[in-house]
Amino acid sequence: SAGIGTIVHAAMEHVPDGDLEAMRRILEERWGELDFETPWIDAKERRRADLYLQRLHDYLAEVRREGGRVVSSEGGFRFAVDLDAEPAAYPVDAEKPAGQAIVSGYIDRVEAYPAGGGEHEAARGRTWNTMADGAGGERVVVVDLKTGKYEPGTEALVAEHAQLAAYQLAVEQGQVEDADPAALAGARLVLVAQTIGQSPYRVAHQHRLGDEARAAFLERVAEAGRGMAASSFTAQVEAHCADTQVRISPCRIHTIPAVSA
Repeated sequence: SAGIGTIVHAAMEHVPDGDLEAMRRILEERWGELDFETPWIDAKERRRADLYLQRLHDYLAEVRREGGRVVSSEGGFRFAVDLDAEPAAYPVDAEKPAGQAIVSGYIDRVEAYPAGGGEHEAARGRTWNTMADGAGGERVVVVDLKTGKYEPGTEALVAEHAQLAAYQLAVEQGQVEDADPAALAGARLVLVAQTIGQSPYRVAHQHRLGDEARAAFLERVAEAGRGMAASSFTAQVEAHCADTQVRISPCRIHTIPAVSA
């Protein structure tokens, strides 16, 4: 699945207009990179990959229909969050690496739409809110393509999605060239392994972060950074530690001391 996702991402990066035959050529060229146990698994996974390309093609066609354009593809970002002071995001200070959590990564794609564009209404389910127009009426939207079957698929489920929040902060700080921070309208997951209604793909949109949501995300980053910098880690018993479906406790290996002779 991860290998298929890598190829589908490459197709979106190198064929931003979504030409289906061009994307299929990339699939054909790179399919040999994947290894399957049997020919029938190979054939099944190839059909799935081709289906995902078709759905990606449909998404990109809708982007064009709504007046969207590509601002950035696979753009990198890097910012720091203080661990000791009230959390805030700022450019990485090379002279002060201590006491910082460094957040870095690559954004699949950033799109820009005219006022009112980019909603992808049919792909967003029954409960969703209209995006706000940004500076000059434009809407800048961060896109993260997902090929997994179990990704969150609703607006409510991605409201606190940390990956999308990190991408939004990168745009807010001006780290995405040609993307106006004042026009940011949020970030979204584009799910090609899920369908909804008549739409062959699904969109889960995270609206632009307000002050409270931004502060909550930065505190999560700072808390994680403080934990990683600590001298010890405490094992917390959580719900996933007891799998009642199969009557086993998967976390026991980490919480029960070893028996020595």
